[in-house]
Amino acid sequence: MSEKEFLVDAVAQFMQSSEWQEALTSCLDAHWTLFIPDQDEDQQKKGVGYSMEQYDAFRQFKDLAERLLEGVIGELGCSATDLVEILEESARRGASGERRFLIKTLLAFEEYQDFHERITQYALEKANAMFAAPQERGLLDDTEQSFLPWAEALMGMNSQQAADSSNARIATDNEADTRQAKEDNPDDNRLQELEQNLIRERLKVDLLVAQRIAEANAQLKQQMLHLSPADLEETDMKSAEEDLDALFSKAWDETAQAFYYFHSVSGESVWEPPACGFYDANQEYQMPDQASFEAASSGVGVDATVDDGSESESRAAAMQDTAAQLLNSPAVANSDQLLEMEKVLEKISREHDEERCRLELVLEVEKARQKEELRRRKEKRRRDRLAKKKKKENDQHDDTEAAEEKESVGESASTVAEADSKGLDEGVAPLPPPVKALPPIEQRPNLTAIRAETKTEKDSIEPPALGIRVPGHGRVDLSHLLSESHAKRHLERRGIVAMPGPSIQALLNPTSLKYLAETLAKKNPDDWMQLSPKSSRRGGDELIIEETGDEK
Repeated sequence: MSEKEFLVDAVAQFMQSSEWQEALTSCLDAHWTLFIPDQDEDQQKKGVGYSMEQYDAFRQFKDLAERLLEGVIGELGCSATDLVEILEESARRGASGERRFLIKTLLAFEEYQDFHERITQYALEKANAMFAAPQERGLLDDTEQSFLPWAEALMGMNSQQAADSSNARIATDNEADTRQAKEDNPDDNRLQELEQNLIRERLKVDLLVAQRIAEANAQLKQQMLHLSPADLEETDMKSAEEDLDALFSKAWDETAQAFYYFHSVSGESVWEPPACGFYDANQEYQMPDQASFEAASSGVGVDATVDDGSESESRAAAMQDTAAQLLNSPAVANSDQLLEMEKVLEKISREHDEERCRLELVLEVEKARQKEELRRRKEKRRRDRLAKKKKKENDQHDDTEAAEEKESVGESASTVAEADSKGLDEGVAPLPPPVKALPPIEQRPNLTAIRAETKTEKDSIEPPALGIRVPGHGRVDLSHLLSESHAKRHLERRGIVAMPGPSIQALLNPTSLKYLAETLAKKNPDDWMQLSPKSSRRGGDELIIEETGDEK
């Protein structure tokens, strides 16, 4: 075993070599982001934990270390078992510091907890270095870089807000100036509004005309697409003939005593009438004034005829070339389309004028309607103001009447209080306050139970002791509305002994009855008011409830 002691030193030297360091560093650089410690304290208290990604990184790191060590040991002619035996023997004998460090490093590749501690420390150092590097260079980290668009947006919003505020202030000043100008010159403002409306309507008409022109162009293109080649060729021939008639002008030659045709563009002259696409060699179609031409040339000899024939052939060839050029020109091909377009444009222009006249008429009608609407609104506002003013006056009048009525009621109440005070001075006991009203069934006293049998007939003949005069009804007896105590006292003053009976609670006392009668009399003073001599001496509108008593 001592023969293989060199294996430990070889492995230790290999673990310090650049090959070993680069391989492990590349593996750690690929997986260190998975081992950044969590900032949550609860997760830290749970101890060492791992996810599937972390454990997969640990397995990759372990496989890499094993492959590298197996390769070195295999090159030395040993096996992994030999290395394990040597390390176990060194541990039993008490290994030195270097071997203990080697053993601890190799065991770290087998235990996940040791690997986790080492790679966590490495991840912290790496993260701190990456975080500090941009700060040292004055750069932003990833988190701050993510907030950069928001900061730029906020700065842009602030600048835009400042610009908007300045624009709003300028617009406010302009509006104030415009409003002042409108107040100074209302007629000019009205004219400006009408001009703006007219311009707006004209723009609408122009837009409508442009749309119709576009529709007409699209329709023409569609028609051109659906035309057959024969129709196109016939159209081109007709347009070419019209162009030839327009380009050639007819003139008389005194020397030859014949008509010739002069081309206004090319300056070429021909004797035969121009034809489109062919030369009439047999003279099947007579030209104008052909009879006079034949009569004038009847004396010409045969030689002249031959010369004229050769010249006519050359002229016919030149005419065919000119006709071919004209037929191939784009102007001739598009002449029919241009004419059709001119007709369409003329029609659209006419419709445009009619539409503009109609819109101007509509605008005038709208102006008149707006004026009438404005007048109606002003009249309505004036009526509303008058109605509010009248309602306010009526409310003030009602309040005045209510105050006067309240003052009159107070005066009547003071009169009643004076009468009660006089009764107290004469030795009569004061009347109790009004009793709260009960249901009608319980408030009607049984007068037959409190009247004496001996004076029933006499009381029926005598006028009621407590009543009120009512026009058309005479005197109304109010004694049945007295309370029990007042009715009993009233009968005792008249000398009538009350019969024992059930205790019945009455409605009102004399003070309440008097106040009720006066209130009713004030509502209709003409019907209710009948002044007695006693009341006329008092000089007031007070309604007197007479109470007659026995002289006893």
